[in-house]
Amino acid sequence: MRALVIGASGAVGTSIAELLENAGHAVTRAARRRHPHSVTVDLRRDVHGFAQLAPHHDVIINASGVENPAIALHLGGATLVDISATGSYLAALRCAADSARASVVLGAGLAPGLS
Repeated sequence: MRALVIGASGAVGTSIAELLENAGHAVTRAARRRHPHSVTVDLRRDVHGFAQLAPHHDVIINASGVENPAIALHLGGATLVDISATGSYLAALRCAADSARASVVLGAGLAPGLS
């Protein structure tokens, strides 16, 4: 499986990337700022970089904490797993995913509002 982990320099993203790599999956690590062994993706400012990477992956895990429902419009066939858990964002993400006919996993947060 090819996975794109957004927020891979943070605590949750680092753990997810390591678990996937240890299981033998190909992982692209993405971070908001330059970070060793990561590509730069900032979902708050520009979805273009994300849109370029997404179609080359089977699954995208957003552990960045950035809640941008527009990412559902740029998945390119990948499934999105979003770690965020605010209700308003998940509702907006669901609407965007429905309109784009995108595959998303909602409500994967650790605890509502704490992701």
